[in-house]
Amino acid sequence: MARLSRLLVRQGLCEAGIFGSKGQDAPSAWEHSVNMTSKSSPSHLPTTTRSVILKRAAKDLDDIVGALAIEERPVREVGLDEVLLRAIYVSLDPAHVMWVRMMAPYIPIGPGDAMTGQVVGEVMHSRADGIEPGDLVLVSAEMSEYSVVHKDGIGNGAGRGGILSVQKVDTADGITPDLYLSLLSHTGMAASCGIKHVANVQLGQTVLVSAAAGATGSVAAQLAKVMGARVIGIAGGAEKCALLEDYYGLDGAVDHREDVAAQLTAVAPEGVDTFFDNVGGALLDTVLPQMKFRSRVIICGALSDYGNAAEKSYRFENISTLLQRNVQLIPFWLSDFEAHRTSYFAELRGLYSQGRLKVKPSHILDGIEAIPAAFKLLMTGGNSGKLMAAVGPLPEAR
Repeated sequence: MARLSRLLVRQGLCEAGIFGSKGQDAPSAWEHSVNMTSKSSPSHLPTTTRSVILKRAAKDLDDIVGALAIEERPVREVGLDEVLLRAIYVSLDPAHVMWVRMMAPYIPIGPGDAMTGQVVGEVMHSRADGIEPGDLVLVSAEMSEYSVVHKDGIGNGAGRGGILSVQKVDTADGITPDLYLSLLSHTGMAASCGIKHVANVQLGQTVLVSAAAGATGSVAAQLAKVMGARVIGIAGGAEKCALLEDYYGLDGAVDHREDVAAQLTAVAPEGVDTFFDNVGGALLDTVLPQMKFRSRVIICGALSDYGNAAEKSYRFENISTLLQRNVQLIPFWLSDFEAHRTSYFAELRGLYSQGRLKVKPSHILDGIEAIPAAFKLLMTGGNSGKLMAAVGPLPEAR
C-alpha cells in the first residue's frame, strides 16, 4: 500500500484530506479483495463483490446516505463478448444525486439495484475479442469492486441508461487514468458540446460560466477562452475565484457568496452574450437581467436544486426577462452529440498535452465505503477537482 500512496503522490493525486497526507501510506480499504494477478484463470476469479446499492428514494440531500448501502453480492459468470472488470476509479457525479432521489425521467436504476457510473478498471478475465486480461479500460458499469460488463455496454450499467461501451485507456502523452473520469469523460464532453455546438461561442463574445472551478465548468471556461471569448467564471469563495484567474487564466471571477449582480455589472458592464450554467436556481435568476439582447443561456446542469425536497424547489422571479431581452434558454443532452465523441476527446487531449488546457488534480476518496457520503460533499462544493472513489489499486501498484 505504501507503493500505491507514493504512486498517487507522483501523479499529484494524494493530497491532505483526499487520499491521506502526502508521504503517508494510503488506507487499506480494499485489502480484503481477492489476491490475484491480471492473468488469473476463471477458477480463481472472485465469486462475490461489494456494491453500492440503492435501497430507496432519498427525500433530500441529507437522506442520501440512508438511502444507499454497501452490500456483498454474487459475481455472475462471464458470458460471450463479456469481461470481468476490477474497478479502480469510480466517477461520482451530480446526476447520481438525481438518481438516488428518483427525480429524473432517465433514471437507469431502481430500488434494489446497484448504482452505476463511469468506471476505470482492469480487465481480469475476457471472453471478448480485442480485450485482454490486464487491459485498463473505461466503461459504464456498476459501482462494485468487480462487475461483468459486455464489450458493447449491453447488460451492464450502460444497459440501464448509459451509452459507454468498453474503451481502452491510453496513458500516452502524460494522460493519467483518472483523467478518463474528468477531462476525457462525460464532464469534458459536456463542456465541449455545450460550448462548441450548443452555444457556438464566437470571437470577442463575453461568456459567463457558473461552477467554473468544477470539473465541467473549468473545461467549458477554458474552451471558450481558446475560441477567443472573454470569459468570466462564477465560484464560491475567494480561494476558488483566485483559482479561476490565476490558474485557469480567466478574465474575471464572481464570488456567488457575495453580491453577484453588483460584481457582474463591474466585470461585464455591457452584459453577457452566453451563460454556460451548471447551477440554476437563484443564481440563474440573478444573472438573467445581466444578459444581452438575443443572448443565450446554456443549461448544462442545475446543481442548486438536485438536493432539495420537492417543496423547496426554486421558483423563478425573473423569467419574464427571457421574453423582454429575447434570451434563449437552451438545455442539452450528451446523447444528442454522441457522433462527436471521438473528435471532442481528440481535441481535449491535444489541448491538455499542449498545456493550453489545465485540469486540477482529481479529488480521490478512499474505498467503496466512501461513496454514499461523497454525494453531499459534491453538492456542497467540498471537493477540489473531479470527485471519484478509488475502489482498487492501479495495476502497477499490485
